[in-house]
Amino acid sequence: MTPAEFRVAHIALGVSAPFLAKRLGVYTSRVWQYATPDRNIDVPEHIAHSMRELQADFDAAVDDLTARALAEDLDALPLYRTADEFDAAVPMLAGWGLNTQGLVVAEVQRRLQLPVEWVVPA
Repeated sequence: MTPAEFRVAHIALGVSAPFLAKRLGVYTSRVWQYATPDRNIDVPEHIAHSMRELQADFDAAVDDLTARALAEDLDALPLYRTADEFDAAVPMLAGWGLNTQGLVVAEVQRRLQLPVEWVVPA
């Protein structure tokens, strides 16, 4: 994985650098170093492998939400107001934060061409 590929993956996942650092087992500054082309720091294979696993988790969440929306014949995709609500609805991405929710829902919306609506608290 090149530094440019690392940066694109980081942005595509919609997670913060501190979150990513914790998941990769590195300091936050190292995340920025991997993603900065003028630093010229190679991304180690074990870090690249972990990034690919995170991308696979993201893709699995998109696939799962797409399948659930189709199975439930939804008229609109839910958008959760809090991270806790999102974590409960999409446990495989628990702790990833609301930025990720937007990216996941946008991808499902692109696939299914459904509107998005806020989840109304019970």
